[in-house]
Amino acid sequence: MVQSLRDIDVIINHFEKYPLLTKKLEDFQLFSQIVTLIHKKEHLTITASMNKGLSTFMKTTFPDIIPATRPSRSDEELINSKIDPY
Repeated sequence: MVQSLRDIDVIINHFEKYPLLTKKLEDFQLFSQIVTLIHKKEHLTITASMNKGLSTFMKTTFPDIIPATRPSRSDEELINSKIDPY
């Protein structure tokens, strides 16, 4: 069970050691950046780029938040990545 930032740091270390090979890697990279920003208390801007972005409520409540640039992987990179199902 994840109950603290320290627990999240353990998860991040795991996925840095064993990287994701699908487009989920992009979300993981953003998530890692968010955790770094949380540690620095600067965590509101990057969440706007994850998944579908900020909700209308959040955009209205925090109009000055600027979405971060989302890292991306090409389809070719995904096709050429080796996914071991085991």
